[in-house]
Amino acid sequence: MRSSRFWSAVAFTVALSVHAEAQQVDDATRSAARQLATDGSTAYQADDYAQAYDRFDRAYRLVHVPTVGIWAARSLVKLGRFVEASERYLELARAPLAGDAPPEHLKAQKAANDERALLMPRIPSVRVLLEGADASDTFVSLNDELLPAALVGVNRPVDPGKWRFKGVRGEQVVEANVDLPEGVSRDVTLTFPKLSHVKPSAVPPPSSAPPPVAAAPPPQLFGAPDHTLAYVAFGVGGAALITGGIFGGLALSQKSDLDGQCPDRQCTPAHHSDNDSYETKKLVSGVGLIAGAALVGAGVVLYFTAPSPAAEQHARLGAFCTGQQLGLQGAF
Repeated sequence: MRSSRFWSAVAFTVALSVHAEAQQVDDATRSAARQLATDGSTAYQADDYAQAYDRFDRAYRLVHVPTVGIWAARSLVKLGRFVEASERYLELARAPLAGDAPPEHLKAQKAANDERALLMPRIPSVRVLLEGADASDTFVSLNDELLPAALVGVNRPVDPGKWRFKGVRGEQVVEANVDLPEGVSRDVTLTFPKLSHVKPSAVPPPSSAPPPVAAAPPPQLFGAPDHTLAYVAFGVGGAALITGGIFGGLALSQKSDLDGQCPDRQCTPAHHSDNDSYETKKLVSGVGLIAGAALVGAGVVLYFTAPSPAAEQHARLGAFCTGQQLGLQGAF
């Protein structure tokens, strides 16, 4: 009997959302939310609080009425997720209601505020302290979830249960396992060895001997030969050879066609233009190949006969004395 009244009350409160959400929720969505709330109540009575929370939470996200949201918060309390439940209660207590909201919505909102007040003293808190390390260069995690550096050294609400605290600084790892029952406040200290205790990497001692001085390279009396003209000749000659080769290939291709169209080199007027084109290509090919070969040959000569710059002259001045003369001599 109690079970029947329980889910009937939940389903009825979802139905009341027609009045509060008529402008935002369509009939199909409202019907789905009603079914989800019914499934949630069934799971709640069966002590399947994880399933109950899932269904109530889905229904609440569809219709946003406190009569459904409060059961999602109650399911979280049963699961031991006190921190999340307190936030859900607070959301329901602060949610604005329409002026003509049903009395059940107002009652559920008040219940959310009252139940949160009873839950808050049951929520444990923990303060993580670091010894021998600073929060700016240390990663701290609670059950593998990163703790922001701003929360290191201050109380933080947590759910009751077993917690694993872990601090990582470089290659140093410090861990602590703590069981936090309801309503307690506890400090957890992660102690790191001092950095001076870490064996430094081997560094060779500084040498007292002065660093060797590299010998100055001997002065060059002659600079490198200037090959500019040779490179120019190579470039122009190479381009001419390529051009000659291309036109030569075109001429040979066209010649094979003309041999069939102009027997004994006698072309009809219709093929005179083709014959002229062939002669032009042959001429360009010959000129390009001859000129290119000549320029490349000239480049070879220029490369091996390029002059070197004159040796740099340095001023010299000195005195001389002979049996009959005294004076200065030098070169500039």
